[in-house]
Amino acid sequence: MIPTSGTLQQYVYLFHISAFFILPFFYAPRRQVACKDYLKIIINSYVPYTLFFIIALTSYRLLKAESPFSWPQTLMAYFYPVQWRLKSVVGYHFLWFLPAFCTMMILKRWFDSANIAVKSVIIGVCAGVLAPSVQCWADRVPFDFNIALGYFRLGILALLVYRILFATEAHKRITGFLCLWCFIACSLVWIRISETARDAEIWRLLFPVVFFGILLSLQDILKRSKILIFFGKASLFIYLTNVFVFNAILIVLPSAANGSAMWPKVGIGIGVFALTLMLTCSASLLCSRIKWMDFFFHPTKYMTFFGVVR
Repeated sequence: MIPTSGTLQQYVYLFHISAFFILPFFYAPRRQVACKDYLKIIINSYVPYTLFFIIALTSYRLLKAESPFSWPQTLMAYFYPVQWRLKSVVGYHFLWFLPAFCTMMILKRWFDSANIAVKSVIIGVCAGVLAPSVQCWADRVPFDFNIALGYFRLGILALLVYRILFATEAHKRITGFLCLWCFIACSLVWIRISETARDAEIWRLLFPVVFFGILLSLQDILKRSKILIFFGKASLFIYLTNVFVFNAILIVLPSAANGSAMWPKVGIGIGVFALTLMLTCSASLLCSRIKWMDFFFHPTKYMTFFGVVR
């Protein structure tokens, strides 16, 4: 629920999405991984992805689309879900997250169970595929594989850094404090440099790792918050629905939203954000109590093959 363009969007996207990708690297690794584990990841990602791809496509075709429908373009957007392609076909670019996260989690599970030689090859592939000279292939790789490799690299980097720096409780506090000041300093520098300099690779590595270090140093406090625990459990639902709720609210906004004065716009923006969050959270609670609806967000929870039925 942030702007989809502009400096603020560029800044926030440097670190806030990355934290979701880095977090799984701090779970206890699984040394033994069965095919069922990979299948579970795919089902839990692609069932909600497919549902909301269809919803986004349908709403876009009915409300805004001007070009004729094309099956080849639609299938390309589904299997090669880079942001610009999703935006042009289904009207929204947020759906890229689930295929990328699915691919990264499969790669991580494989990495956890692999020997040292295979792990070295995987890390080498990450470094090679992400080199600027081969970035032109990014849009030609299915299932957001290129994006997944980038976040996999971030996760490995963060894990290695914080295994060293967070060795003791005292180290955790000191490192968290240093990460906070580093984050502030990097933010001040990033705001003042040119657009070209903001695209440097160093920022895409430094911001996520430092930001996650702050969260990691506060984990004992954060995990006691019932509100944050609720948001964590409802995060998938909020992520998939907030765009539709947000746009629906904008449709019925008073004409004041189109005025030129700054402060009315700010007030309306805060109000729309709060209302969107309230509605999506309420809908999440309702959905979790209706099995057939909850299935689309947590499908394997209801499949006997995975040992759990509710």
